[in-house]
Amino acid sequence: MTTHPIPRLFVTGATGELGQLVIDALLRTVPADRIVAGVRNPDAPAAAALGARGVEVRTTDYTKPETLTFEDIGKLLLISSNAIGARVAQHRNVIDAAARAGVGLIAYTSVLHAATSPLGLAEEHRQTEATLAAAGVPFVVLRNGWYTENYTAAVPAALAHGALLGSAGAGRISSAARADYAAAAAAVLTSDIDQNGKIYELAGDASAARCRPARAARRPARRFRRPCRRRRAVRRWPPAQPADRSPDDPVRRHHRRRLEGLTMAPHLAELRVFRTG
Repeated sequence: MTTHPIPRLFVTGATGELGQLVIDALLRTVPADRIVAGVRNPDAPAAAALGARGVEVRTTDYTKPETLTFEDIGKLLLISSNAIGARVAQHRNVIDAAARAGVGLIAYTSVLHAATSPLGLAEEHRQTEATLAAAGVPFVVLRNGWYTENYTAAVPAALAHGALLGSAGAGRISSAARADYAAAAAAVLTSDIDQNGKIYELAGDASAARCRPARAARRPARRFRRPCRRRRAVRRWPPAQPADRSPDDPVRRHHRRRLEGLTMAPHLAELRVFRTG
């Protein structure tokens, strides 16, 4: 039997926002018949669109081990589940199935600096990385940073209400577009270099404080010349009440309701309002 020079590449979560971009990136250099898209619902329009491009669509549910079939797969991209609190068990199902099938490489999308990150979300990633290390399967970890789209998605609401809420204080974040993380995943899957045991810390080239997207929302990008200055762009909530703004001002009422609805009561002292208007 002749061995194909390109191993079959399997992308889980292929109808998700990141998964679709990974498929797009792979199709630039890999024949469609060498790509398998794992989806929970093969009848979804996004799954049908992948099939129309020549990609094999295969039902893949992290919670149903019987759907995790990887016997003909050379390399597998495990995109982390969004079921917070249940992700470790779901990821273990995929890893165990891949190990039984003899998959040559598992690439896993973790979180930036997972080993030391204080983020609550990082713990499940740490446990998944430990499961990979103990599985006896070659693996590579893609520790993705924050998505820029997490900020751009908030712009319409910020413009509507005149403020961008956040609790980062003066902290700086090096975000990158999902397409960049997808390109990195595709590069690892198609690389001829041995990836076993490698860990990639992935983020944007430059960092920015939370006030940067607030300014970007209210000014043309070409007008930026000075670095972000916290004193001018950031105010504690509630701010000192100006003489011309009463406690019943609509903007103040809106943010009061937002704060009352937050479940982060211990952290409210750190909450900031970044003005966009």
